[in-house]
Formats: sequence, C-alpha cells, structure tokens
Amino acid sequence: MDWNDIRTFLAVAKSGSITGASKELEVNPSTVSRRVNSMEERLGVRLFDRLPSGYAPTAAGEEMLYSAELMNEEASALELRLSGRDTRLTGRLRVALLDSDAVRYMPVLQEFRALYPGIELVLVTSIAMSDLSRREADVALRHTDQPHEYLVGRRLARIGYALYGALSLVEQVGSLHDLEAFPWLAWHERAGARITEQWMAEHVPNAQIVCRFDSVPAMIEGLRLGMGICYVPCAEGELISGVRRLRPPMDSFGMNFWILTHPDLRTTARVRAFRDFMAERITSIRDLLEGRRLRNWD
Repeated sequence: MDWNDIRTFLAVAKSGSITGASKELEVNPSTVSRRVNSMEERLGVRLFDRLPSGYAPTAAGEEMLYSAELMNEEASALELRLSGRDTRLTGRLRVALLDSDAVRYMPVLQEFRALYPGIELVLVTSIAMSDLSRREADVALRHTDQPHEYLVGRRLARIGYALYGALSLVEQVGSLHDLEAFPWLAWHERAGARITEQWMAEHVPNAQIVCRFDSVPAMIEGLRLGMGICYVPCAEGELISGVRRLRPPMDSFGMNFWILTHPDLRTTARVRAFRDFMAERITSIRDLLEGRRLRNWD
C-alpha cells in the first residue's frame, strides 16, 4: 500500500472529515476523497461510514487505524534518528512558539537568519503544544512547569506576571485600592489560565470582565487601549507605552520558559545552532522576563 494512502487514511480518521484532512495534508479535498475511495476499492472493504457529522471508521477502518498508527510511529522515529545525524547548517527548521513570543523575538529570529542564511525557519504559532515526537516541530519555546519527560532542553527563565493597566483608565477610575472598580480583561477557557481565574475568583469576585481573549497580542492591545486591567507577562507589560504596573509580580502566576527538542534531534546542526543562539539571547534579558526590570515607569 502506498505511504500517501496511509497518511491520507490517518488524516481523515484523525480529523473526521475530508476538509480537515486536506488542510493537514495541504492537498485539495478532491484528492483526499479520491484516495479514500481508491483505497476502499482496492481493499474491497469500506473504511469509513459517511455520516452527517463526518467520517467515522468502520470496524475494518478501526483495525487498519491501529496498524497505520504503528507504521506512522515507526516512520516518525526513523525520520528523527536520521535527522539527528544531519550536520548541515541548511534546510528547514520548524519552531513551535506562542504568537506573542513570535512577535517579541522576531528581531532575534532575524538575527539568527542573518547569521545562518541557509536555514529556512518555519514558525508554528498556536496555544496548542506542537507534538515534537511526530515532527510537528523540531524545536519548541514553551511556557511550562512540566515539560514532557521524553524531551531534552534548557530552562531559560521564570516568566513573571504582574497586574497592568492603561494610565488613562487609572486616571478615569481614580483609585488603585479597589480593584473591583476597574473593568477586567480575562482569558478564554481554552487558554487554560486556571491560576489567574482562581485568583480573580478569590480576590476580585465581583470584577466586571468586559472581554476574554485566547491571544496575548490581542489582550495586550485591549490593555493598551484602556479596555480593562489584567495580569500579563512583565516582558509584555513593561514595553507598552501608556501602561503602568499596578501590582508587583505574582509568584504563583510565574511559569518556566524552556527551549526543548526531541533527544534524537539534539545533535542536528541547525537545531543545536538555533538552541544555543536563542538561549544566549533570551537569558540576556532574564531580568525583564522575570519582572525585575521596570521599563516604562519608576
């Protein structure tokens, strides 16, 4: 069976739709549909039930799914082992990071590109954690206190969070003593910010939440415009013109900042070059990241 057929089958089973599989595989939906129909014809068995809610594996499809996942894991492991022997400072390097980190470190990424012109960076930006074992990314910059045990890397800093508000909003409210007098910005449920939600429930239970976000850049813009006050990373809050820190950093909100990769890729030249370069640049601004440096007010 053609490997493209296996990949197509897995993509349809994973996404539950032809459209979702086509986006993952970066091919036309008609191509995906044709491959699925061709597989079923050759095998003489129906692999998916076409339901109003999407594509669901049949009993035969479930049996094939088990074997196909094993084959995919073996193929991914082989690719990782071979990639780890790559000593060239050329080729693609997939980097997973938050959209806010992509914006903040773009000048640093530009420095890296100038230093290593043969490396093509592919930035994978999202809240969801990219799966390094399946080569969704080669390197990840992650905010986490519990990196996966199978990954290797280096802790770069402890990200500090503090309460910030626009000067215009502070002047409008007139007092910093009653935080419930301010409108608040908060995180959308899918952002997984349970610690800040718990803190707000305990300390400002009657706070008026005017907007929820799942993107740091969007929340930062709302903060800058005076839409509300909120806890954001100090490295973001200290760089916003017209915004001031209202409370010192909260230790309980902090999170470790890591650069991580798969063990089989740590000796790959372009991975090692990127890891060392980013670690040096990021640790040089550790005081700002951890909230010990004030940029926009004394």
